[in-house]
Amino acid sequence: MRSALKELVSKGFVYGVGASFSGLVGLLLIPFFTHELTAAEYGRYAIADMMLSLLLVISGLGMNVAILARYPNVPVAERDKFFASVLSFMVPIATAFAGVFLATAVVSGRTIAPVLDTRLVYLIAGISALEITWLLFAALYRAQGRAWLYIGASALQATVALVTTVCLILGKGYRDEGILIGRLVADAVLIGLVLVPQLNKHPPNWDPRVARGLLRIGLPLIPATFSSMWVLTSPRYFIEWYGSLADVGVFAMSSKIAGIVQLLFVQPFAMAWMVSIFTIFKRPDAERIYARVLTYYVLVGTTAALTIGLLGEVLVPVLANQRFPLSPAIICIIALAQVASGLMYPLNVGPYVLEQTSKVTPVFVGSSLLITVLGIAMVPRWGAIGAAVALLLVYLVQALLLARVSQKLYPIAHEASRLPKLLGALVGAFLVATLFREQASSRLATWLSVPLFIALAVFLLIATRFPDQGEVAGLRAALQRVRRWQPGSDLP
Repeated sequence: MRSALKELVSKGFVYGVGASFSGLVGLLLIPFFTHELTAAEYGRYAIADMMLSLLLVISGLGMNVAILARYPNVPVAERDKFFASVLSFMVPIATAFAGVFLATAVVSGRTIAPVLDTRLVYLIAGISALEITWLLFAALYRAQGRAWLYIGASALQATVALVTTVCLILGKGYRDEGILIGRLVADAVLIGLVLVPQLNKHPPNWDPRVARGLLRIGLPLIPATFSSMWVLTSPRYFIEWYGSLADVGVFAMSSKIAGIVQLLFVQPFAMAWMVSIFTIFKRPDAERIYARVLTYYVLVGTTAALTIGLLGEVLVPVLANQRFPLSPAIICIIALAQVASGLMYPLNVGPYVLEQTSKVTPVFVGSSLLITVLGIAMVPRWGAIGAAVALLLVYLVQALLLARVSQKLYPIAHEASRLPKLLGALVGAFLVATLFREQASSRLATWLSVPLFIALAVFLLIATRFPDQGEVAGLRAALQRVRRWQPGSDLP
């Protein structure tokens, strides 16, 4: 088990580095955006980003997952031709989808998203056409295990986007559209410098058999993937519908701060998990590993989310201003919601390893319906806070339903006795740290609430005997290695 968990952590770190660059750019730009843009301007960008995300899901046709599933089974000598067939099929398809979106937006865009002007619509179409190509190559790099090439390409894209966005807004006077133009320029540079030179290995090769085989895997995933994206982004739509673009901006930026959890934990875990889940399945102790991974996911994820919730009280006074307020409550709730959204990975083992992913489609579609109902019911009454709570509730319900479907296909004896101890310890420590911060009512107390929470959480976990014998032995061995370490020497 220890070797499997180490492999999962190492893969999560490597792929997380690559996947985190674009998110890291977003985090670095938070002070810049809150200083240079108004909440309403960022809210308009958030609506455009929502439309772009939904378009990418549809035009991608689930090919990234299909490539990961099929590529390892393709004979080595035929892999270049296989990927060339994917490109020959997907590039025209992505362009066609961008054209259809553009035409639809021109005809009825004012009805669907009245806040988006013509410039933003054209930018959304252009970015979607370019990024589908990058997503295909990103899936190829992951399937080939070329993690550092993936990381390098991601770093290039993120750096160009960062520099271009800052130059456009500061030097050229662009507003929210400058963010999308920066992204478009970064995509064009990435394709021109990294992807186009590789096309000589993948010349046009139309093979309908390859397309049909991949579509059989990818198309059934679209309803679930689209529903998942709608759950994630639709709160912005409801907030704008019942409130204002400024409310959307506050919600989106507060969510971006909470996205530290997504960036540093949930996303790397997901990428590593989707690579490791099938190799773990071949092990005789697979069920035990799956159960242990769920426990550790809840432990690390909930701790990270509650820590970000406490840090929100520190970050908001630093980042917010009169033109761009932020909400510590939304930061905390969205951080927990992002961890809850990631529960789909450790709880959804059966459909993946048994290749019956269509079984979970009704769950995701149901989640999209639930967020719509809750959004209509809660946002008019509680505004952006209601949208954040609705998102958290939907992800928790979705996790329970996915677990039920997965257990019917591939039963796993999860560590049911340890999970309540874990959650009780973390919630108790968080409540005490929050009470301490509010009673002390000082900036120092706000900073001290984070180490207090962590110290109390560790104490309560030990007091409730959460660690098992193997974990205690591992911790003791780690402490012994630290004690034997001397400055200037390597750990034994």
